[in-house]
Amino acid sequence: MNLTNYINDRYLNEVLYNTSLRNLTGEKWKPIENFENYAISNYGRVKSLERLITSKDRKKRKAPELIMKLQFMKFFNKYLERDFYNITCLLSSEGKRFRKSVPRLVYHHFVEDLNTNTKSFLISFKDGNRFHLHADNLEKLSVSEDHFKRVQANRVTNSRECMKKQ
Repeated sequence: MNLTNYINDRYLNEVLYNTSLRNLTGEKWKPIENFENYAISNYGRVKSLERLITSKDRKKRKAPELIMKLQFMKFFNKYLERDFYNITCLLSSEGKRFRKSVPRLVYHHFVEDLNTNTKSFLISFKDGNRFHLHADNLEKLSVSEDHFKRVQANRVTNSRECMKKQ
């Protein structure tokens, strides 16, 4: 699904849908921990690195380096009556596929080392825009801090209402 047809967001258009291998201004790359064939940028782009792969018929071939297309998982906020998106990517390791949160990967590799699988905290967006995945725009919040932020932003009526909607 191409969200640019529905959502007018410059970061979405110029960064997240940019599949050029050329680095963006100030873009830095780091290998993704536990996934040796991938790298993540401080902008939230994910790169599949060049490597040799074995096909099902056991032939080896070179897979070129490429910028991966991200996945946008849509969910509906009943209180605001509008859609929101979580941004993920699919990574493979030893024949298994894993869906990973792109904001968590960016935060882990560029802001603070953390356990990306724990649910004890959330990665939030300082400007409130879930498409702005740049490391400078991400913050780690406890579940209660995130609920408070939602109430302050009028995304839910109160903390109890927030708990009911999750």
